[in-house]
Amino acid sequence: MDGDGSLNPVMFFLLWLKALIHLALLVIGVVAIDGSLRILTGLALGNPSDPWVELALRRGLECLFFIAWSWKWSSSWFKGWRSLGTELGLGLAVASMGLLGIFLLDLLGLGLLESLRSPKAAPVLLTFLLAAVILGPLAEELFFRGILYEETGAGKLPRPYGWLLIAVAILVFAILHAPGREPGQVHLRAMITWSSCGLITFGCYLIRRQPWMGWMIHAGANATLLWPSLN
Repeated sequence: MDGDGSLNPVMFFLLWLKALIHLALLVIGVVAIDGSLRILTGLALGNPSDPWVELALRRGLECLFFIAWSWKWSSSWFKGWRSLGTELGLGLAVASMGLLGIFLLDLLGLGLLESLRSPKAAPVLLTFLLAAVILGPLAEELFFRGILYEETGAGKLPRPYGWLLIAVAILVFAILHAPGREPGQVHLRAMITWSSCGLITFGCYLIRRQPWMGWMIHAGANATLLWPSLN
């Protein structure tokens, strides 16, 4: 510490490095959890004819796990049913405007929807909605926005370090959503698209300090996966 009791830049950097390592361990841990759930749900379901059934079950279990994980500090996430309705309504409004813009740009030939499409087979409507539009975005918002931000203490770091930590979290989120055709590759257009999605939903969390608005926006982005099957 400096003479006035404040932390010097070296100490700030060490705190940021500690938070960054914490973030990496959290991501490694959740990937391991997801892999374990993949094995368990695979054993429980065998080979279902609908590939979205296994994903829906896995995402549902992840939601329960993340809610239990964040129980000690997530009380601010729920401030009553009226507040929840407001957050969901705001998220739906933003998602609707964003989807309209994406569809218009896609009609102009920019192909933004191509970077959002799933590599899996054309979805079965109900299980797809449950797995990829409802439970999937909820699990990811709880982890990538709520848990990563609160557990790493990003909000307690000075702005340059806190923002940098958030940028790393958004980058990790985008990389996991943008696999290329070959192992280890990433799809550049998808990286840009999902980085933008992560930036918007993280901004919603920072402003509202609740994950529900970001959940609706994320769900809207995932809902575009239906677009190819409707054409």
